[in-house]
Amino acid sequence: MSGLRLLVLLILAMLPLSSCATREARLSELLVSEVESFVDPDGSLPIGEIDARRDQLFQPGRSAASRFGLPRVNRTTVWMKIDERAILALAGRGWSEPIVLMLEDNQVREARLVLVGGDALQSQVWKKLNEENHAGEDGFRYPVFLLDPADLSHGRLYLSLRAEGPIVGSPRIADFQSFASIYDGGTRLLTLVIGVRVAIFAYILALGLSLKSRTNLWLAGFVGVTLLLIALNNTIFDFAALPGGVAFTRGLTLGATFLVHLCVIGFAARFLRVHSRAPAVFSVYVVLGNLFIAGTVAATIDGLFDIGIMPELVPYLRIAVLLFTLVAAAAVLPRGPARACGFFLAWTPVMGAVVLRVLQDFAPLWAPQTISNGAMLSGTTLSLALFAVISSIDVQRREARLKANVRHNAERFKAFAEIGTDASWEVDGTGYISFVAGNPAPLARLKLGDAFVECIERATSPEAAAPVRAAIAGRFPFDDVRLRLSDNPNREAWISLSGRPILDRTHALFGGSVYRGLIRDVSDEVERESRRLVEQQVFALGQLAGSVAHEINNLLHPVINLTKRLRARRSSAGDPEGARMLDLIDQSSRQAARVVSELLQTMRGDRGKDVARPLSVALEQALDGIRPALPSGVAIDLVCEPGLYPPVRVGDMLQVLGNLVSNAVHAMDGHGAIRIHLVQTGRVAKMTVADTGQGMPEHVRMRALQPFFSTKTDGRGTGIGLYIVQRIIGDYNGRIAIDSAPGTGTSVTILIPNPGETDDD
Repeated sequence: MSGLRLLVLLILAMLPLSSCATREARLSELLVSEVESFVDPDGSLPIGEIDARRDQLFQPGRSAASRFGLPRVNRTTVWMKIDERAILALAGRGWSEPIVLMLEDNQVREARLVLVGGDALQSQVWKKLNEENHAGEDGFRYPVFLLDPADLSHGRLYLSLRAEGPIVGSPRIADFQSFASIYDGGTRLLTLVIGVRVAIFAYILALGLSLKSRTNLWLAGFVGVTLLLIALNNTIFDFAALPGGVAFTRGLTLGATFLVHLCVIGFAARFLRVHSRAPAVFSVYVVLGNLFIAGTVAATIDGLFDIGIMPELVPYLRIAVLLFTLVAAAAVLPRGPARACGFFLAWTPVMGAVVLRVLQDFAPLWAPQTISNGAMLSGTTLSLALFAVISSIDVQRREARLKANVRHNAERFKAFAEIGTDASWEVDGTGYISFVAGNPAPLARLKLGDAFVECIERATSPEAAAPVRAAIAGRFPFDDVRLRLSDNPNREAWISLSGRPILDRTHALFGGSVYRGLIRDVSDEVERESRRLVEQQVFALGQLAGSVAHEINNLLHPVINLTKRLRARRSSAGDPEGARMLDLIDQSSRQAARVVSELLQTMRGDRGKDVARPLSVALEQALDGIRPALPSGVAIDLVCEPGLYPPVRVGDMLQVLGNLVSNAVHAMDGHGAIRIHLVQTGRVAKMTVADTGQGMPEHVRMRALQPFFSTKTDGRGTGIGLYIVQRIIGDYNGRIAIDSAPGTGTSVTILIPNPGETDDD
């Protein structure tokens, strides 16, 4: 509730209270000693007998009889004997004539004023509702009679009343001008009260329905039923013209009286949350609620048929409601002091008015009638105003707490987004970024106000971003669209895009966004997936290589054996050149057989059966097998400095050197020098293979160790040479590094620690 709305509500709620004090000076309430009464249960005594037995029937202090006990509403008559001398005394003060006698009690259904003087009898009748005159005999809401002081000087004045419940009003007298002012003021007050209550009822009902709050719905029920009672008691809802309309009005009024008390205990139970804070009191509430529901039905039937039983229960009903609210508030006080105190504060005016009404029911001599007549109306209005203030403070406190929680959660989610790898984005109806949060590392240039799809196209390509553009334009979702970034030459970067259209119309409140999604950096995932595929390919290639090596090995054995036989047959031929050529064939065949044997051992997992030798010896033996296959324009040099080198397998070093030298020969186009240098640095063996080739640019150097990456476009490169070298060196817990630049050649450094030693470099 806004401050302006609350202020208007308080002003409207307090206006009736201020209006109650605007009364004219010429108004007097008859004292108890000036009004005597008795009850005729059957309403059968005629006025003549009543006047004859007046000293027996009417006694001083018997006005309490009018407060309580109407066994038969349709027949019971309350008689009041009014001291005419009090009226004459006021008339003697110069009051304007005629003098008005009125009884502001909406429970009265029919009133008759009788003036008995000698043999003369004057009578005036007022009816609340009848078919001929729907708003009373003279159009007034309550009994009003005009008196001539000249007639009162020689007669006795009697007032008979038939009411729908206990009579709580007292006769009042005023001059005619004062009465006109009082009645008009009361009408304006009634109109204002009804208007205020209609506004309050509509607001509380709308609030309860929108928030689905049972507390507000119970309160709306209370305000609505009391509004109905005010309208019924003041003949605003006029059913008298209908057949049986008077009985219907009576039944509806009595049923609403029970229903309003049900709403009071329902509101108190929900507002105080007795179901969780005071289960025993909640059990009492359930019992009372069921009784009140049954009482509402019974009271309606009672009023329709004028049985006269349920009105007797109304005073006890007030006591039960008052006790329940006090006990419920006291029971929840330890567990909810703020709510219990707020309830006490807001509803003290109503409870005070109920106490006054109970006093009028059971001890009328102790009840200040002038105050209690409008106490219920004023108390209810004031309580609603206080409850509005307390509810507003409570709502503001909850709103502040909710805003604090929202800010805290926003900061929390923002922190999570910033430390994560994902970025969140939203675009408006024109395709421009209206919100971005998180860590869009792959798209660092993504910012508010940019065209989202254009940013994606610049970072990838228009063809790759076409599915994203189509999804956003068509407002349909898409998931895990992976795009390769083309503006990052130093690293192969990939992003994943997912998006959903905003269908809940919140875009009208939050920046006009119509589409939202996520950006993820999936470069590592793509790389892992590529490695997995490479490993599968390498495994398949290894099986194929093993099969090929096996077949080659089968072909090499006949070559070696036939070379031996051919040498034996030509040993006496005296052909030294032929013998030298046979030696070269035999030597090359044996070297090829050794290479094939090493390859087969690697594919079968039998590398451990190979003889381990110091690294320097293994390099020399491996180089002996490589030199015969080198082009004549390539010079290779091996320098091994003395040291304690780790043991390695010769076959492993043959593969390592073979791949490194093959790449160097390709980089030098068959002409250049290769220098292999081995030195011990601390506990680590450092091997460097450097060539005088054309070198590599930085983006090629960074990807050189990736499997199936090759710069050989002539079909001679497989892209797995350096990958195999890296795996073999990794088996020895070693490391490999490549240093190269265009025009400066390439240097490959391999570090292999001794077994059980720590790398100190």
